[in-house]
Amino acid sequence: MLNQRFIHITSISDRAITRTVTVLVIVLIGCIGVPADNGDKDDDLRWEKAEKLVGDTAFSQEFKDSISKVFSIGEQKGLRTLTDNKLPFLKREKVVYNGGWGFIKAGFAIMEAHINEGNNEVLIEGKAVSNNFVSAFFTIRDYACAYVDLKGLYPLFFEQHIRENRYQKDDWVLYDHVNGKLVTNRKKKVKEYPIAPFSHSYMSLLYYMRTLKLAPGDTFSINCFVHGKDYPVFFRVLGREQVKVDAGVFKCIKIEPKLVGEGRGFTKKDKMHLWLTDDQYHMLVKGKSKVAMGWVSAELLFYERE
Repeated sequence: MLNQRFIHITSISDRAITRTVTVLVIVLIGCIGVPADNGDKDDDLRWEKAEKLVGDTAFSQEFKDSISKVFSIGEQKGLRTLTDNKLPFLKREKVVYNGGWGFIKAGFAIMEAHINEGNNEVLIEGKAVSNNFVSAFFTIRDYACAYVDLKGLYPLFFEQHIRENRYQKDDWVLYDHVNGKLVTNRKKKVKEYPIAPFSHSYMSLLYYMRTLKLAPGDTFSINCFVHGKDYPVFFRVLGREQVKVDAGVFKCIKIEPKLVGEGRGFTKKDKMHLWLTDDQYHMLVKGKSKVAMGWVSAELLFYERE
Protein backbone atom coordinates (compact mmCIF):
# COMPACT_ATOMS: atom_id res chain seq x y z
CA MET A 1 0.00 0.00 0.00
CA LEU A 2 2.46 2.58 1.10
CA ASN A 3 4.58 1.56 -1.83
CA GLN A 4 1.73 1.45 -4.33
CA ARG A 5 0.55 3.99 -6.89
CA PHE A 6 -2.12 6.38 -5.78
CA ILE A 7 -2.71 9.37 -7.98
CA HIS A 8 -0.04 10.62 -10.31
CA ILE A 9 -0.24 14.25 -9.20
CA THR A 10 1.01 13.38 -5.71
CA SER A 11 4.54 12.63 -4.60
CA ILE A 12 5.58 9.16 -3.42
CA SER A 13 5.41 10.29 0.19
CA ASP A 14 1.98 11.86 -0.30
CA ARG A 15 0.64 8.69 -1.88
CA ALA A 16 1.66 6.72 1.17
CA ILE A 17 0.06 9.17 3.59
CA THR A 18 -3.13 9.39 1.56
CA ARG A 19 -3.58 5.63 1.48
CA THR A 20 -2.89 5.47 5.17
CA VAL A 21 -5.58 7.93 6.16
CA THR A 22 -8.33 6.24 4.31
CA VAL A 23 -7.48 2.85 5.11
CA LEU A 24 -6.85 3.23 8.37
CA VAL A 25 -7.93 2.09 6.85
CA ILE A 26 -8.21 2.65 6.81
CA VAL A 27 -5.09 2.89 8.77
CA LEU A 28 -2.26 3.40 9.04
CA ILE A 29 -1.24 2.62 6.28
CA GLY A 30 -3.58 1.04 3.52
CA CYS A 31 -6.33 0.64 0.88
CA ILE A 32 -7.19 4.03 -0.54
CA GLY A 33 -10.66 5.01 0.27
CA VAL A 34 -12.44 7.93 -1.15
CA PRO A 35 -16.18 8.54 -1.27
CA ALA A 36 -18.90 9.13 -3.68
CA ASP A 37 -21.58 11.75 -3.36
CA ASN A 38 -24.37 10.32 -1.23
CA GLY A 39 -27.20 12.15 -2.96
CA ASP A 40 -30.16 10.77 -4.84
CA LYS A 41 -29.21 11.72 -8.39
CA ASP A 42 -29.27 8.93 -10.95
CA ASP A 43 -25.59 9.42 -11.82
CA ASP A 44 -24.43 9.15 -8.19
CA LEU A 45 -22.67 5.97 -7.12
CA ARG A 46 -23.84 4.77 -3.72
CA TRP A 47 -21.58 2.64 -1.53
CA GLU A 48 -23.92 -0.36 -1.71
CA LYS A 49 -23.33 -0.53 -5.46
CA ALA A 50 -19.71 0.61 -5.25
CA GLU A 51 -18.53 -2.35 -3.18
CA LYS A 52 -19.88 -4.77 -5.80
CA LEU A 53 -17.58 -3.25 -8.42
CA VAL A 54 -14.50 -4.73 -6.72
CA GLY A 55 -13.78 -8.19 -8.07
CA ASP A 56 -12.84 -11.32 -6.11
CA THR A 57 -9.04 -11.29 -6.40
CA ALA A 58 -8.03 -13.00 -3.13
CA PHE A 59 -5.27 -15.61 -3.23
CA SER A 60 -6.27 -19.22 -2.69
CA GLN A 61 -5.37 -21.24 0.40
CA GLU A 62 -3.34 -23.53 -1.86
CA PHE A 63 -1.22 -20.57 -2.94
CA LYS A 64 -0.55 -19.53 0.67
CA ASP A 65 0.29 -23.11 1.63
CA SER A 66 2.79 -23.33 -1.23
CA ILE A 67 4.66 -20.24 0.02
CA SER A 68 4.78 -21.67 3.54
CA LYS A 69 6.22 -24.89 2.18
CA VAL A 70 8.89 -23.24 0.03
CA PHE A 71 10.12 -21.04 2.90
CA SER A 72 9.63 -23.68 5.61
CA ILE A 73 7.19 -21.56 7.61
CA GLY A 74 5.39 -23.64 10.18
CA GLU A 75 2.21 -23.12 12.21
CA GLN A 76 1.84 -19.51 13.35
CA LYS A 77 -1.42 -19.62 15.29
CA GLY A 78 -1.65 -19.67 19.05
CA LEU A 79 1.71 -18.06 19.74
CA ARG A 80 0.18 -15.75 22.33
CA THR A 81 -3.16 -15.02 23.99
CA LEU A 82 -4.16 -11.47 24.91
CA THR A 83 -6.76 -11.79 27.64
CA ASP A 84 -7.20 -8.02 28.06
CA ASN A 85 -7.29 -7.18 24.35
CA LYS A 86 -10.58 -8.30 22.85
CA LEU A 87 -11.99 -7.35 19.47
CA PRO A 88 -14.67 -4.61 19.59
CA PHE A 89 -17.35 -6.87 18.09
CA LEU A 90 -18.64 -10.41 18.67
CA LYS A 91 -19.09 -11.73 15.12
CA ARG A 92 -18.63 -9.09 12.45
CA GLU A 93 -18.35 -5.37 11.79
CA LYS A 94 -18.74 -3.26 8.68
CA VAL A 95 -17.69 0.38 8.29
CA VAL A 96 -17.97 2.65 5.25
CA TYR A 97 -16.06 5.92 4.81
CA ASN A 98 -16.40 8.95 2.61
CA GLY A 99 -13.06 10.33 1.55
CA GLY A 100 -11.52 13.01 -0.59
CA TRP A 101 -9.51 16.21 -0.72
CA GLY A 102 -10.98 19.28 0.92
CA PHE A 103 -14.54 19.65 -0.37
CA ILE A 104 -13.96 17.25 -3.29
CA LYS A 105 -15.51 13.82 -2.81
CA ALA A 106 -13.78 11.01 -4.62
CA GLY A 107 -15.09 7.58 -3.55
CA PHE A 108 -15.63 5.02 -0.78
CA ALA A 109 -13.47 3.00 1.57
CA ILE A 110 -15.29 -0.06 2.88
CA MET A 111 -13.95 -2.35 5.60
CA GLU A 112 -15.52 -5.50 6.94
CA ALA A 113 -14.21 -7.90 9.60
CA HIS A 114 -15.46 -11.41 10.38
CA ILE A 115 -14.53 -13.76 13.21
CA ASN A 116 -13.99 -17.38 12.21
CA GLU A 117 -13.87 -19.19 15.55
CA GLY A 118 -13.58 -22.59 13.90
CA ASN A 119 -10.34 -21.49 12.27
CA ASN A 120 -9.22 -19.19 15.12
CA GLU A 121 -8.88 -16.29 12.68
CA VAL A 122 -10.24 -12.85 11.96
CA LEU A 123 -10.60 -11.89 8.31
CA ILE A 124 -10.35 -8.14 7.66
CA GLU A 125 -11.29 -6.97 4.16
CA GLY A 126 -10.93 -3.51 2.66
CA LYS A 127 -12.24 -2.11 -0.62
CA ALA A 128 -11.63 1.25 -2.28
CA VAL A 129 -13.84 2.50 -5.11
CA SER A 130 -13.67 5.84 -6.90
CA ASN A 131 -16.98 7.58 -7.59
CA ASN A 132 -18.38 8.37 -11.03
CA PHE A 133 -16.74 11.79 -11.19
CA VAL A 134 -13.23 10.58 -10.36
CA SER A 135 -13.61 7.39 -12.39
CA ALA A 136 -14.09 9.49 -15.50
CA PHE A 137 -10.33 10.11 -15.46
CA PHE A 138 -8.92 7.74 -12.82
CA THR A 139 -10.69 4.50 -11.90
CA ILE A 140 -9.94 2.84 -8.56
CA ARG A 141 -11.09 -0.70 -7.68
CA ASP A 142 -8.69 -1.82 -4.93
CA TYR A 143 -9.01 -4.78 -2.59
CA ALA A 144 -6.95 -5.79 0.45
CA CYS A 145 -7.36 -8.30 3.23
CA ALA A 146 -5.57 -9.48 6.35
CA TYR A 147 -5.84 -12.80 8.18
CA VAL A 148 -5.29 -12.27 11.91
CA ASP A 149 -4.85 -14.71 14.80
CA LEU A 150 -8.07 -14.56 16.84
CA LYS A 151 -6.60 -14.81 20.35
CA GLY A 152 -3.25 -13.12 19.79
CA LEU A 153 -4.41 -10.39 17.37
CA TYR A 154 -1.31 -10.54 15.17
CA PRO A 155 -1.25 -10.90 11.34
CA LEU A 156 -0.80 -14.25 9.62
CA PHE A 157 -1.15 -13.23 5.97
CA PHE A 158 -1.79 -9.95 4.18
CA GLU A 159 -2.60 -9.27 0.55
CA GLN A 160 -3.57 -6.30 -1.58
CA HIS A 161 -4.75 -6.12 -5.17
CA ILE A 162 -4.38 -2.74 -6.82
CA ARG A 163 -6.63 -1.98 -9.77
CA GLU A 164 -6.17 1.66 -10.75
CA ASN A 165 -6.80 2.57 -14.38
CA ARG A 166 -4.64 0.14 -16.35
CA TYR A 167 -2.23 -0.36 -13.47
CA GLN A 168 -2.49 -3.70 -11.67
CA LYS A 169 -0.44 -5.10 -8.83
CA ASP A 170 -0.92 -8.08 -6.54
CA ASP A 171 1.13 -8.05 -3.34
CA TRP A 172 1.26 -10.52 -0.48
CA VAL A 173 3.01 -10.85 2.86
CA LEU A 174 3.36 -14.10 4.81
CA TYR A 175 4.38 -13.66 8.47
CA ASP A 176 6.76 -15.95 10.34
CA HIS A 177 6.52 -14.68 13.92
CA VAL A 178 8.25 -17.77 15.28
CA ASN A 179 11.47 -16.78 13.50
CA GLY A 180 10.96 -12.99 13.50
CA LYS A 181 10.63 -12.50 9.76
CA LEU A 182 8.20 -12.23 6.89
CA VAL A 183 8.22 -13.19 3.22
CA THR A 184 6.79 -10.86 0.58
CA ASN A 185 6.81 -10.28 -3.16
CA ARG A 186 7.49 -6.55 -2.72
CA LYS A 187 8.68 -4.94 -5.97
CA LYS A 188 8.02 -8.23 -7.76
CA LYS A 189 10.85 -9.89 -5.84
CA VAL A 190 10.12 -12.62 -3.33
CA LYS A 191 12.32 -11.84 -0.34
CA GLU A 192 12.57 -12.27 3.42
CA TYR A 193 12.65 -9.31 5.84
CA PRO A 194 13.30 -9.23 9.60
CA ILE A 195 10.48 -7.95 11.82
CA ALA A 196 9.90 -7.23 15.51
CA PRO A 197 7.84 -9.73 17.52
CA PHE A 198 4.20 -9.70 16.35
CA SER A 199 4.69 -6.81 13.95
CA HIS A 200 1.55 -5.73 12.08
CA SER A 201 0.21 -5.01 8.64
CA TYR A 202 -1.53 -1.66 8.33
CA MET A 203 -4.94 -3.36 8.46
CA SER A 204 -4.30 -5.55 11.49
CA LEU A 205 -2.66 -2.60 13.25
CA LEU A 206 -5.89 -0.61 13.25
CA TYR A 207 -7.92 -3.39 14.81
CA TYR A 208 -5.25 -4.19 17.38
CA MET A 209 -5.04 -0.50 18.34
CA ARG A 210 -8.80 -0.45 18.89
CA THR A 211 -8.49 -3.07 21.64
CA LEU A 212 -6.20 -0.87 23.76
CA LYS A 213 -7.31 1.29 26.66
CA LEU A 214 -6.88 4.89 25.51
CA ALA A 215 -6.90 8.05 27.60
CA PRO A 216 -5.70 11.64 27.00
CA GLY A 217 -1.96 11.92 27.53
CA ASP A 218 -1.24 8.27 26.72
CA THR A 219 1.59 7.39 24.33
CA PHE A 220 2.37 4.01 22.80
CA SER A 221 3.93 2.42 19.74
CA ILE A 222 3.07 -0.50 17.47
CA ASN A 223 5.43 -2.01 14.92
CA CYS A 224 4.27 -2.16 11.29
CA PHE A 225 6.03 -3.37 8.14
CA VAL A 226 6.12 -0.58 5.51
CA HIS A 227 8.43 0.28 2.61
CA GLY A 228 10.41 -2.90 3.01
CA LYS A 229 11.28 -2.33 6.65
CA ASP A 230 9.74 -2.83 10.07
CA TYR A 231 9.02 0.50 11.75
CA PRO A 232 7.45 1.52 15.07
CA VAL A 233 4.38 3.70 14.60
CA PHE A 234 4.18 6.13 17.51
CA PHE A 235 0.81 7.30 18.86
CA ARG A 236 -0.12 10.15 21.14
CA VAL A 237 -3.63 10.55 22.59
CA LEU A 238 -4.33 14.28 22.35
CA GLY A 239 -7.71 14.56 24.06
CA ARG A 240 -11.46 14.21 23.69
CA GLU A 241 -13.65 15.88 21.06
CA GLN A 242 -17.20 15.59 19.71
CA VAL A 243 -17.21 14.80 15.99
CA LYS A 244 -20.12 15.10 13.55
CA VAL A 245 -20.08 13.00 10.36
CA ASP A 246 -22.72 11.54 8.04
CA ALA A 247 -23.09 8.49 10.29
CA GLY A 248 -23.98 10.67 13.30
CA VAL A 249 -22.44 12.58 16.21
CA PHE A 250 -19.82 10.76 18.28
CA LYS A 251 -17.80 11.41 21.40
CA CYS A 252 -14.25 10.68 20.30
CA ILE A 253 -10.66 10.35 21.39
CA LYS A 254 -8.24 12.24 19.14
CA ILE A 255 -4.99 10.45 18.31
CA GLU A 256 -1.88 11.56 16.46
CA PRO A 257 0.21 8.82 14.80
CA LYS A 258 3.82 9.29 13.71
CA LEU A 259 6.03 7.03 11.64
CA VAL A 260 9.39 8.72 11.30
CA GLY A 261 12.10 7.59 8.92
CA GLU A 262 14.08 9.03 6.05
CA GLY A 263 12.16 8.62 2.81
CA ARG A 264 9.31 6.87 4.59
CA GLY A 265 5.59 7.44 4.81
CA PHE A 266 5.68 10.06 7.56
CA THR A 267 8.19 12.68 8.56
CA LYS A 268 8.25 15.13 11.43
CA LYS A 269 6.64 17.71 9.15
CA ASP A 270 3.67 15.53 8.23
CA LYS A 271 0.42 15.74 10.18
CA MET A 272 -2.19 13.08 10.68
CA HIS A 273 -5.05 12.86 13.17
CA LEU A 274 -7.47 10.04 13.90
CA TRP A 275 -10.74 10.24 15.84
CA LEU A 276 -11.89 7.01 17.52
CA THR A 277 -15.10 6.62 19.48
CA ASP A 278 -14.56 7.12 23.21
CA ASP A 279 -16.13 3.80 24.22
CA GLN A 280 -15.35 0.08 24.21
CA TYR A 281 -15.48 -0.04 20.40
CA HIS A 282 -12.87 2.63 19.54
CA MET A 283 -14.36 2.73 16.03
CA LEU A 284 -12.59 5.01 13.58
CA VAL A 285 -14.93 7.95 12.91
CA LYS A 286 -12.61 10.29 11.06
CA GLY A 287 -9.08 10.46 9.69
CA LYS A 288 -7.34 13.56 8.39
CA SER A 289 -3.87 14.02 6.90
CA LYS A 290 -1.97 16.99 5.51
CA VAL A 291 -0.22 16.36 2.20
CA ALA A 292 1.40 18.63 -0.39
CA MET A 293 -1.91 19.08 -2.21
CA GLY A 294 -3.85 19.99 0.93
CA TRP A 295 -5.83 17.94 3.42
CA VAL A 296 -7.01 14.39 2.75
CA SER A 297 -9.82 13.07 4.92
CA ALA A 298 -12.00 10.02 5.49
CA GLU A 299 -15.29 10.26 7.42
CA LEU A 300 -17.63 7.55 8.64
CA LEU A 301 -20.73 7.19 6.50
CA PHE A 302 -22.22 3.91 7.73
CA TYR A 303 -21.51 1.17 10.28
CA GLU A 304 -23.02 -2.01 11.65
CA ARG A 305 -21.76 -4.69 14.03
CA GLU A 306 -22.91 -7.85 15.71
